[in-house]
Amino acid sequence: MDKHILPTNPQNPLDSSQQAELALAVEWLRRNLPVALIDHLDMTWVMLAIDGATTEQIQRFFALRFNYAPMLVLGIYRAQSLGLTPEYTSEENDPFLIELPYDTDDAIKVIQGIQANTPTKYSLKYLNNENHFGDSASATGAARLGQKLLAQCPLMPQFLLIQADLRKFSGLAANGIWHISPAISEYLYADNHLVASPALQKIDAVAVPLLNAAQARITGWRDKNTGQEHLAIMIGKVNARKPVLTRIHSSCLTGDGLGSLRCDCGEQLQGAIRLMAANPDGGVILYLTQEGRGIGLINKLRSYQLQSDGMDTIDANHRLGFAADRRDYRVAAEMLQQMGITEINLLSNNPLKTKQIMLAAAALGGELKVNRISHKFPPNPHNQNYLATKKSRAGHDL
Repeated sequence: MDKHILPTNPQNPLDSSQQAELALAVEWLRRNLPVALIDHLDMTWVMLAIDGATTEQIQRFFALRFNYAPMLVLGIYRAQSLGLTPEYTSEENDPFLIELPYDTDDAIKVIQGIQANTPTKYSLKYLNNENHFGDSASATGAARLGQKLLAQCPLMPQFLLIQADLRKFSGLAANGIWHISPAISEYLYADNHLVASPALQKIDAVAVPLLNAAQARITGWRDKNTGQEHLAIMIGKVNARKPVLTRIHSSCLTGDGLGSLRCDCGEQLQGAIRLMAANPDGGVILYLTQEGRGIGLINKLRSYQLQSDGMDTIDANHRLGFAADRRDYRVAAEMLQQMGITEINLLSNNPLKTKQIMLAAAALGGELKVNRISHKFPPNPHNQNYLATKKSRAGHDL
């Protein structure tokens, strides 16, 4: 058992109108609709997510541009996976900007190559040549802002960015363009996380007898910044005055719901339920909507295909443009705080999860003690390589 303790500091959330504004911007991006934003230099840019975007949507988007060529923004992993060598980036979350051809048809050919994972032989130009982009500091700032905004929804980290023709923009603002306010931009700039801080609202609690725990209650929580919904599953009679047996479990439809043998998620979930049902002081499962270690269900299926082709789970994530693990435990920390739980016995094989939940709690105030307890299950022929990768490359205690 590992024991850890970390003091915490408070953090200011968005107000209700700003939460709604951010959530609507995320929904616009998910639908491949343009979102206008103001960068740190008060310049107006418009972005469009290209994961799933049609040729017609891209053509309409390019009609908004000003005098400069459009830009394609990729995450650092996505750029590397496409064989593009970053010339100026050094941080994991740095955006990688590419100048596209000025001609719309030529630009669309390049975009379609990126969408199909087969970049064209077009000679790509990078942002470090300022002549191509006007104010490159503004473009970099807008790209960082767009990257943070796109990270709120489960799309691949690749989007288009243009300086808007304000005359066209003012005429089209009511027809399919969502605009985020400078206040939201400032908030995203100031937040060191790629994903916005959670703003959880407790919705309801209801008794739900489970297969391995007849005495269980489920409480729903909604993140007002993103619209995502999470669950706290209370098993037995939980005593918050004692260390609470806890499992922080990210959703896994394939493992938890369908019984997939490619991972150990289903076994970990049901194993935690059995342990808590047998424990006199019960336990809590925080069931977080973070499918595929935070990349979403569709991207997890894409990752599975890459793994079937020979990649391991980490390289597959990188191929799609994602970090090895995009889960955000600030949601779990806020749930624990609202439940009045200050010390947990955490069922996990991941030492990094222990550190992350403590760092997440540090943004909320108070104090959280974490004692990690091993939670292992035997491998099977279908997940043995997956578990070996978690041990050798992600540092899991397996």
